[in-house]
Amino acid sequence: MSTNLELIRGTYEGSSEENGRNLRAFLSPDVEWSEAEGFPYAGTCVGQRH
Repeated sequence: MSTNLELIRGTYEGSSEENGRNLRAFLSPDVEWSEAEGFPYAGTCVGQRH
């Protein structure tokens, strides 16, 4: 099992593709978050896909 620090590093230290894949591996299927206006994926995201 990864430590919190290893998990976070795995989402920032690789290529964009690797980082996204690593993050999705730890997200709940019903995760929900909001991206600020002005960002490429602005709005509320639900689930592991935007």
